Amino acid sequence: MSIGGDDADSPLFRTAIRKTKRLTTEPMTGNDILRMVKRCFTAAGLPAERLTRHSFRATTITNLLDQGVPLEDVQYLAGHADPRTTQLYDRRKRQVTRNIVERISI
Repeated sequence: MSIGGDDADSPLFRTAIRKTKRLTTEPMTGNDILRMVKRCFTAAGLPAERLTRHSFRATTITNLLDQGVPLEDVQYLAGHADPRTTQLYDRRKRQVTRNIVERISI
């Protein structure tokens, strides 16, 4: 079932006509969704400049791996042919710790 659509084939997330809040029959693209999320980030006072669609992919992959989901399952969900591609999005090892910061010499 779709939201506000008359037939089952209408997209779940549809574009709107400018600021009228009237929905079209067209589906939102990845860029449409990214712009919407960036507007929400900015409205909440959060930095949105470096936010990309890959940010969400990396967050999802890292979160699933943190929860102990097998790499093969995460790889399948991400649609990657090679597990090394999935591992590129794993951010668990990229945490800044006090030990790392203390090594900075000035």
